[in-house]
Amino acid sequence: MFAHVASSQISVGSFKVLDQYLQDGKILIKNATPSTEIKIEVVFAARLNNQGDANPANIKIRLATGDANGQPVFLTTQETITNADFPRSTGSITKSFTLNIDKSKLTSGIVISLLTQPNGQPEGSFTGKYYHYVLEAPVVSPIIKASIYLASMKYGGVNDMFQLFSNSLPPLGWHSYGVSFRAYINPNSVSEFGTTQVYEFRYNVLDQNGVVGDPGIVYFYSTSQTFSPPPAPTGYTYQFDARTNFKLYAFSTQIPNTIPILECRHKTIPVVLYKPGNTEISDMYDTSVAFYAYNWNEQ
Repeated sequence: MFAHVASSQISVGSFKVLDQYLQDGKILIKNATPSTEIKIEVVFAARLNNQGDANPANIKIRLATGDANGQPVFLTTQETITNADFPRSTGSITKSFTLNIDKSKLTSGIVISLLTQPNGQPEGSFTGKYYHYVLEAPVVSPIIKASIYLASMKYGGVNDMFQLFSNSLPPLGWHSYGVSFRAYINPNSVSEFGTTQVYEFRYNVLDQNGVVGDPGIVYFYSTSQTFSPPPAPTGYTYQFDARTNFKLYAFSTQIPNTIPILECRHKTIPVVLYKPGNTEISDMYDTSVAFYAYNWNEQ
């Protein structure tokens, strides 16, 4: 890969990557981080003078690979060993180094070598050992049924604004009604279980004078990206504001063990909430099925 460095006052006898950083003899590179910390051990040899001291010298080392033209690609920063690291009458020492490999510089099929630079000479590879590398298998999030909370908040008056929250308690200022139902929040559930994404649509509420109503906002949930809300109660209109990046995956048709999640629209005030179809719902609400999900206690 690179030219071998001629012998010098300090040289490398051998090096190895510690076993805990290897997988089947290859350096294990982490997938989730831009760099991977590993530890290596390097054996250095030095020439001693008549007094048993290492002759003045130094050597720099780092891990590297080569590009398509055989030019070095540095994977770590340099570490330096000098004659002062050798105890008297000791011509060989073993040193440990913690190095961070830059993942962005790795390409398929390369080998990783120890690059040495004695006494400011050009760098060259220590040819006694090479390592291939392997990428750590990505961590796959389990596809579990998440808790979906119904919560309310006063917004612009005395009536409540209702919203769904996935897999976490609502923020401060909201009143939670506890776990309403369970659904998926992992997009892999689409291919695994045949779910459909549920979209959240936010609408401003305006009264007949074009003034913000009470409450000032309503949320609708639908498996359709082109959802249009039903007519607002008499004296109000809905003005589209945004389709939010809500992560919820449920079913557009009923499958075993699922229950309907109902869109409940108050008949006289612009209040919309979502409840499981197996719970009591006041006759002051018109209802329709928004999607299907699991009961709150379904695991």
